[in-house]
Amino acid sequence: MMEKLAGLIERLRAWDAAAARNTLDHFERVHGLDHEPAVVRSGTIADVQDALKPRGRPVIEHHWATWCEPCLDELPQIQAIEAAVRGRADVIGVSWERFTDDRGAEAAVEKVAKFMASRGLTFRTIVVDNVPDDLMVELDLPATTIPQTRVYDARGVVIGAFPEPLDLETAAQVRALVGVLN
Repeated sequence: MMEKLAGLIERLRAWDAAAARNTLDHFERVHGLDHEPAVVRSGTIADVQDALKPRGRPVIEHHWATWCEPCLDELPQIQAIEAAVRGRADVIGVSWERFTDDRGAEAAVEKVAKFMASRGLTFRTIVVDNVPDDLMVELDLPATTIPQTRVYDARGVVIGAFPEPLDLETAAQVRALVGVLN
């Protein structure tokens, strides 16, 4: 596999950087190459709001936790979306882990990071320190439960809200909203 990748990289050097990156991303998705582990950190509502600020490309905001059974069922869909939109949109996970675990921020971040690594999840995640009610009010969430997902356009405007677990159809809608139809 690595020999194939090395050969492909050599051939791609003759192309422009954008075409090469798109082709390499496709090769990695098709051949299942591992990506860098997810960045997981503790944060506040203000950190989540900062991560959601417009930066010239769409953002997918996904709320979840390791103790949430529907979240666990949905995470493969979120990872598939992250792989499909990589380089064209950002996926920001917002973990509610601390809402049921009072062992502290460091322990929660470690638990979430290990969990994500064990499942091959690569999207950035902020483990929120605040209480649930504050989070729901400050972020103006459409639901009081998880999982839930929102899609922002490149200007930071919410263009899709999914207050329930994503299925194949709604996951396709999320990809379509950020302009990725495959």
